[in-house]
Amino acid sequence: MAKPELCIKSKQFDPQKRPWPKFVIPWDKTKYQPRDCSWGYIECENEKVHVLAGDWIITFSDKVYLCRERDYEKFKERAKQLFKQALTGK
Repeated sequence: MAKPELCIKSKQFDPQKRPWPKFVIPWDKTKYQPRDCSWGYIECENEKVHVLAGDWIITFSDKVYLCRERDYEKFKERAKQLFKQALTGK
């Protein structure tokens, strides 16, 4: 039986590194400028999510998710559990 192919890509957002990930839309390309410290936004499940320096941008199955820096370690542990379940069927 073939094992399922699972791929999660993640990249930490650093506003000083160019080019930015293709999913990040900078505020200077819009007329809206929020009062928080975000640099732009990404479209996540039909909503705009503000991107802060240090946030993780995660792509999985052609979908984009945002994970705050403080939550990334928890996300990685949960992803490992889900991968293990998918690969072993348990």
